[in-house]
Amino acid sequence: MGRRPCEEGAIPLRRLGGLCLLLGLVAAAAGAGPEGRTGIPRLYTFTSRHYTIKTNLPRAEAAVFGRHMDIVFQEYTKRFRFLGAVSEEKMPLYLFQTKDQYQTFLGQHDINASHSGGMFFVRPQIRGLATWIQDRPRSQIFAVLQHEGFHQFAQRFFGTSLPVWANEGLAQYFEDGIFVQQRMVLGQRHERRVKAVRQALHAGTAIDFDQMIEMTSEQWHQRVTSGSTQVALMYDQAWSMAYYMVRTRNRRAEAFVRYIEMLSDGIAPDTAFHEVFGKTTTDFRRGWEKFALSLEPDMLNTAVGRLEFLGQGMILLEKRGERIPSHIDGLRKRLRRIHFRMTVKSHGIVTKYRAMDKANYGFTHPNGRFIEFVMTRPNKPGLPPRISAQGLNPLATLVWSRDGNSTLVQEIEYR
Repeated sequence: MGRRPCEEGAIPLRRLGGLCLLLGLVAAAAGAGPEGRTGIPRLYTFTSRHYTIKTNLPRAEAAVFGRHMDIVFQEYTKRFRFLGAVSEEKMPLYLFQTKDQYQTFLGQHDINASHSGGMFFVRPQIRGLATWIQDRPRSQIFAVLQHEGFHQFAQRFFGTSLPVWANEGLAQYFEDGIFVQQRMVLGQRHERRVKAVRQALHAGTAIDFDQMIEMTSEQWHQRVTSGSTQVALMYDQAWSMAYYMVRTRNRRAEAFVRYIEMLSDGIAPDTAFHEVFGKTTTDFRRGWEKFALSLEPDMLNTAVGRLEFLGQGMILLEKRGERIPSHIDGLRKRLRRIHFRMTVKSHGIVTKYRAMDKANYGFTHPNGRFIEFVMTRPNKPGLPPRISAQGLNPLATLVWSRDGNSTLVQEIEYR
């Protein structure tokens, strides 16, 4: 990326300050022993400014996620302040140590979470935002919480009135948000999404525009669970359409605001859309297609995914009792020797990383030059080296800490 991310549109980003996590131990869930009588992990309840956090994590770890989501929630409310979207009622957030605990808890409420990385769920007796922590890069956990957290926010303030394309598109818009000096920066142009939509438009395989606009949540869910080959493109196209609305001219972004206001007033989505954007979708579709075909991706998300891959490889080396190299060439040789690979699944997309692939040790600058990652000294003794994507703006660096069990925790830091 050759320049600092900028904010455009009718819903501006402002610097956040003065946010603090108000943690207090409230109560413990019923049940004997650490897993309780039902096999559900024993949960303790903490509170932050905007969330009620039910967790079996140590207090200090819960505080990290509480602080993060408080800032994210502030961003949700600022973006939709024209609706008066402010509530003193705290949102429920469930944080589990392990994937098994997460799945067990949701399974007790008849929710199959076996193929999810986190979710916002609603049942007659319980609702909330849930995920797990162990063996995952912290940046991935934050992305899941930012995405699913928007669905939670939308359900609180819109009910079922927000069309699924806008709900999913905006959720991905927030999912991609990064933190630069405690300020949430939005508007990243995710390389894979940009290219997938552009390719579909060129090939004539994009999902019919009117079909996307009119698709119901039930129809969306049916496609997702059916294993349709269009699932990934549905998410990518929804993101692209939402991005078009909030990142282009002020006039269009203001129209999107009017559209959202009408939805919040209970006006049917098709009626609201046609009243704001015209009797037909032709002009809107043509404008979006032109925008999507001309949009240039940035390399931030791609570089971060590769940094996380290398971080997982370094964690594996430590588990094997091997010395972690201090230079990128040494790390490449070590990971190739053990044939390290990683698979990431998200929204119908499967991304595979292999140590044998040269691209995973750097990124391609917009000028076409491949820039190799740089390893630097750890910020504390006993931690692995940091890895930076020098040449990106903001600069993305893989940094390390250890949790209460002395397990390595990787995180992406931006500056």
